[in-house]
Amino acid sequence: MPKDMYPPPDMSRQQVWLTLLRWAAQILGLACVWFVLLKLASVAFSWLWSMLAIFRPGGMPFSLADALIGFYIVGLYLMLWIGISRIAQKQRLTLSRLQGSPLVMGFGSALLLLGLHYLYFARLGWLELATPVNHWPWVLLQSLLLGLGVAWLEEHLFRDLLFKWLGRAYTIPEALCFQALLFSLAHQLRGNWPLEQRLLSLFGLFGVGLFLGQIYCRYRWSWAVGLHAGWVTYCSFGAQAQLWIWKPDSQLWHGAGNPIESVTGLLLFAGLNGVFWRYGPALKSETETGLCSDVLQKPVS
Repeated sequence: MPKDMYPPPDMSRQQVWLTLLRWAAQILGLACVWFVLLKLASVAFSWLWSMLAIFRPGGMPFSLADALIGFYIVGLYLMLWIGISRIAQKQRLTLSRLQGSPLVMGFGSALLLLGLHYLYFARLGWLELATPVNHWPWVLLQSLLLGLGVAWLEEHLFRDLLFKWLGRAYTIPEALCFQALLFSLAHQLRGNWPLEQRLLSLFGLFGVGLFLGQIYCRYRWSWAVGLHAGWVTYCSFGAQAQLWIWKPDSQLWHGAGNPIESVTGLLLFAGLNGVFWRYGPALKSETETGLCSDVLQKPVS
């Protein structure tokens, strides 16, 4: 492990959390700046949209509102990436690099896992296959880009940057749990969910964060990105293409397309975490993270 990457683990936990709060404020500030810029540019964007409509009389495969949302998301994630890169450079934290083979394997594993999960739903009569919308190829491309973008950024932020930083003051199991908790809490900022769905999402996403953290430690960061991207792509495409018809009286169990917001998804990731924690491959003394070691195989004191 490079000595200049991580200082001796004597940094106080108070220092770690105060620094995290400062980072959160900086990243939130970047997001607010981008939101204001987008509002100022919306008039020009609307004019550009009207020009495009002239050259395409048949209409665009998506609405102006969809285009603005997409533009906002792309720009927001770009601003967040700039913030993450600057923080990592300043703190001398080396961010992981994306690798093709683990990415594809993780993506395929997510599709297989969700496919089996949905097959179970279908056998129980909780969902039916519907006719997708006419512009489903565009929706598929949109879902794929969304999945890759969300996974790439969130895995850098939670499993890469925050996890490494927390490792300066905590043991590896503690750092895994804290990054999973932050991952879950951050996702609670979106959505207007009822209490039951909110609690399921809170615990379910904690399980997802813990699972992806274990994948990051035990295999490669790109594996975690692939799993995350495959999950988002699958769920997003199914919802946007209107591919499934869900049984409404069983929503607590199937989550209406997102198993994370369901009892079955909560049980699924609880089981996966238990299996990997107990039977997962041993961690090498040095990995691409520069942080994980066989400490995961030891009881937490």
